[in-house]
Amino acid sequence: MTNWFTLYGLLVLLSALAAAMLGAYAWQHRTMPGAKAAVAGYAGLAIWAPAYVLTLMSHDLSSALFWANVEFLGTVPLPVAWLVMILQYTRRERWLTTRRLALLCVIPLITEALVWTDGLHGLVFHDPYLATFGPLSILERSAGPWFWVHVAYSYAVGLANFALIGVALRQAPAVHRGQLLTLFAGALVPVAGSGFDFLNIWPMAPLELAPVLVGPGGYIMAWGLFRYRLFDLVPIAWHRVVEALGDGVIVLDDRGQIMDLNPAAQDIFGCTLSQVVGQKAELVLRQFAEVLEVSRQSSDARGEFLFATSFPGSNATTERQYAGQATPLFDRRGQLIGRAITLRDITERKRVEDALRASEQRYRDLADSLPETVFETDVGGKLTFANQSGLEKFGRSREEFDEGINVIDCIAPEDRQRALATLGQMVGGAPTEAREYAAIRKDGSRFPVVIASRAILRNGVPVGLSGFLVDITERKRMEEVLRGQQRSLVTLEERDRLARELHDSLGQVLGYINAQAQAVREVLSNGQTALADAHLVRLVEVVRDAYADVREYILSVKASSRQSLFRSLEQYLERFGPANGLAVELIVPDDLREGALSPVVESHLTRIIQEALVNIRKHARASVVKMAFSSLGDGWIEVVVEDDGRGFDLGEVAALGAGMFGLQIMQERAQEVGASVQVSSVPGRGTRVIIRAPMRTAAGGVAVQ
Repeated sequence: MTNWFTLYGLLVLLSALAAAMLGAYAWQHRTMPGAKAAVAGYAGLAIWAPAYVLTLMSHDLSSALFWANVEFLGTVPLPVAWLVMILQYTRRERWLTTRRLALLCVIPLITEALVWTDGLHGLVFHDPYLATFGPLSILERSAGPWFWVHVAYSYAVGLANFALIGVALRQAPAVHRGQLLTLFAGALVPVAGSGFDFLNIWPMAPLELAPVLVGPGGYIMAWGLFRYRLFDLVPIAWHRVVEALGDGVIVLDDRGQIMDLNPAAQDIFGCTLSQVVGQKAELVLRQFAEVLEVSRQSSDARGEFLFATSFPGSNATTERQYAGQATPLFDRRGQLIGRAITLRDITERKRVEDALRASEQRYRDLADSLPETVFETDVGGKLTFANQSGLEKFGRSREEFDEGINVIDCIAPEDRQRALATLGQMVGGAPTEAREYAAIRKDGSRFPVVIASRAILRNGVPVGLSGFLVDITERKRMEEVLRGQQRSLVTLEERDRLARELHDSLGQVLGYINAQAQAVREVLSNGQTALADAHLVRLVEVVRDAYADVREYILSVKASSRQSLFRSLEQYLERFGPANGLAVELIVPDDLREGALSPVVESHLTRIIQEALVNIRKHARASVVKMAFSSLGDGWIEVVVEDDGRGFDLGEVAALGAGMFGLQIMQERAQEVGASVQVSSVPGRGTRVIIRAPMRTAAGGVAVQ
């Protein structure tokens, strides 16, 4: 009998040792959810078992009562400690508020207080005495009313614990079911022993079975600790999403052991979860060195891998490309608890990228074969692509392109502001037309170009420009030849017209001279020499004016037949101003270039302006003349000719009909090209002539807009 008692005591002490070891292991992993509550529970078991042995070894009632009270220090907190651990372990800690935890501890705290003061009231036990059982002393006592409150509460909390484990088992993935089953079995064994003790149905009664079964329960949990890493990785609710993912997911603990593989990862690596869980990743994934390298990084790491993979239902092995990312996992305190590795199959994406790359290469090869410049830029104007013809046209090398060339630097300085404005408009989404610019080569030489481009959009957002550039040097040369021919034709027509006008004008002058000569002859025959002299003075003035008009017409025709409007005006004004004592100012903006006006418009504008200047010379008595050109947009031009002369009253002139011949000539000329002439004058404040004309005309003088 003594040997049996000795064996029983050893078993109880071994159970206490197992509980202490489990508590120490849980303490090492105290950062994991539920580990601290497990430490409290194992500490209680480690106190309960040896205290029970010491109770059996007591030879007096006071010692037995003391060690029995120590037993309660270990057993009373157990149900609440396990409840806290399970709630945290199954990620239900949000339910565990401070208020609720305090309420859960009310009955255990009252129980402890009543146990240690039981001699005063007997609410827990009463009538204690020592009974002999072989060499041992068994403490016997009757249960008080609070004892049944304590028992009911403890078993109710215990049942809640097993219910929570059952719910978690139903929801958890396979790897966590093993963890939860060991937790369930390890806790069930001593609880079952407690039930046998309570019902007094085991052979060695009145010795208690529960303290002995703490050991087997602990060994079950120990197996779970080392097989399923019970406190290394806890079950979490995301497994439903992870298992449904098409991406492979591997979960490692902080020592590089595999804790979970979703079905996609199992297919990639050709293994099942049960085969690899708890094993070192270096062993399982030794054929996948790239994945291992990513998993060893201390921070987020990415990589692309090429695997030979065979999928379920197919014996064929295919090469697949995966994009991998390893993400460290931290607990709420920032301590590393593992890594999650995701593998996304990018085989199809790579195939599309390769096809797109090949398409881009074909596009670039085609662009390089074109004689004109094809280009692309970013939103700042930096060239991101230029075909070989374009680089050669601008005298640039491929090395210079690689270093960076801005398209604005390829535009002549006087056109850069306009090019920048167009670039901004296009990046802003505004439609633009092909426009002419003066381009500049690396050596500084210039040539005219037309640039047509459009915005490059990505997800509806402009990220640059693409377009082409055409060298129009030859076209400009041909246009100039054609313009010269048109100008020659217009000059011939203008000479014919002037000849007719001059013939009519000279006819009128000669008729006037004939009449005046006859009048002088008659006056002289009457001896009126003074009157004859007055007629002769007037006759000389008429002849001088006629001569000046004829000479002016001849000189203007010669000038306009050789050059454009602006150059012929400059030369004309150089003679006109000094010859008539006038300070003349000519203003032409940069956007009105040579060749902007058609030869027909140039010819008629020249005559209208000359007529306005003739009127100033004859009638204005001015000292300053200002002539200003400006572009009105939409293909129209405005010319303002104003002087600081004596002015006149338009109403009086119109009523008298005098001096309207010049204005009539200007109006007729303007109507022939679809232009308009407006005259405003105030006596003593000068005269202003405003001419608005189209820059080009079609056949018949119709304005082209």
